[in-house]
Amino acid sequence: ELNGQPVRVKRFDDAEGRYVIRVAGSGETRHVRPENVRPRLADGSPALLDGLQEAGELNGTEVKVDGFDDADRRYIVSLPPRAAASEAPAPVRPRRLWLAAR
Repeated sequence: ELNGQPVRVKRFDDAEGRYVIRVAGSGETRHVRPENVRPRLADGSPALLDGLQEAGELNGTEVKVDGFDDADRRYIVSLPPRAAASEAPAPVRPRRLWLAAR
């Protein structure tokens, strides 16, 4: 019921092992498991593509996050110049991007 909804993480409850979140709009407070919370990557963040099927050759490629399409719930990304010969992937689902360590 909350999938894809924007929330604000208030704190982590060590005793429960869950995040305490506030749902945007309603202000409702919920306790959710860590695996059910995924932060939105900031514009300009480096990220790695992973798990693409139609463009599998791009898996492992570092991209730059250019934005997030709220209506489509997908990231808009750009490829680095060295991979520019490949066509840029279509908007990418959040589960297909990982924050790149620098």
